[in-house]
Amino acid sequence: MKISSFRILQILCWVLLAGLVLFLILAQNFTPTSREKALLVNCASNLKQIGIAFKEYASENDGRFSDKNTVSVFELLRETKLDDSKLYTCPASKTVQSAFPGAKLTDRNISFIYIGEHGEKDGPDVPIAMDKLGNHNDFVNVLFADGHVEGISGKFNSYSEIIKMLTERAVKRNKK
Repeated sequence: MKISSFRILQILCWVLLAGLVLFLILAQNFTPTSREKALLVNCASNLKQIGIAFKEYASENDGRFSDKNTVSVFELLRETKLDDSKLYTCPASKTVQSAFPGAKLTDRNISFIYIGEHGEKDGPDVPIAMDKLGNHNDFVNVLFADGHVEGISGKFNSYSEIIKMLTERAVKRNKK
């Protein structure tokens, strides 16, 4: 039985088409994790920029960060240091929408919490802001007093649980 070259070409095209469809279906399954990683990086970048504004604020106030609550301190930063309201919103958040340019920040348009009442002299391991719980799945970005941002994996039920874990970790580091 002899197969024509046209028939072989047809079979080859169908195999390639099936492979392409399979690739597209599999690629869809991997896209959310890639997207989530990109959102985590973007969120950390937002916190890093907020950290730079906090450092600038502290340098003007004897090395101390503000003692105001979350909304007040972020609104203070927006008015004086970092006016882009999108930076106060985690791009992965499903519950918080960024404020319109120039609009006041509220609890509804801020994706981070401020831990506050610390200063640069308290040490680099002191957390000063972090993601609101639920911005990411089993992950929290944390801004520290020295301006670095660190992503921490884990299932957390409260902010105090995260702060306790970070405090214990800092104590272990200082003992070494």
